[in-house]
Amino acid sequence: MENFVTRVCTALHQQGWTVLRQDAAPYQLPQSVSGRYHNLPAEWVEFLRKR
Repeated sequence: MENFVTRVCTALHQQGWTVLRQDAAPYQLPQSVSGRYHNLPAEWVEFLRKR
């Protein structure tokens, strides 16, 4: 089963977006963001961490 990030990237690509994947270190949300939004769905946090 595809994960959320893969599904979003595939959908964007199908709509004509250029999707580039990087193998960089995961992005950490700043405390000012993660502290403000306590109920972010795990899938969205994963997507944001992939940059």
